[in-house]
Amino acid sequence: MRGLWAWIWVFLAAAALFLAFQLGSKFSFPKQRRLRTVLYFLEKIRTVCKLVTAEGEFSEIYSYKESKWFDVSFLSKKALIRVKAKVSVGYDLSKIKVEPDEKVTHW
Repeated sequence: MRGLWAWIWVFLAAAALFLAFQLGSKFSFPKQRRLRTVLYFLEKIRTVCKLVTAEGEFSEIYSYKESKWFDVSFLSKKALIRVKAKVSVGYDLSKIKVEPDEKVTHW
């Protein structure tokens, strides 16, 4: 009879530890962190008549990490994103209006 009570106490202790771990992990560990990204797609290609006065190239690196409980490599998701962009500043010559001057002053 004494051996049976020992097994019951071991079972109750294990159940209490399991319940404590479940409740502790639910309330004490931080929630998942997520990084939201915005995607831009090329919608239309058209021919243009432009005069470019300045041009710049930019590059950015985004790092994404998400883990559930602990920062262990097999429990986390990781991504490294490199963004490259080319920016041009100038004038759109397709909207320019050219009118000839009828009065010629130099010939």
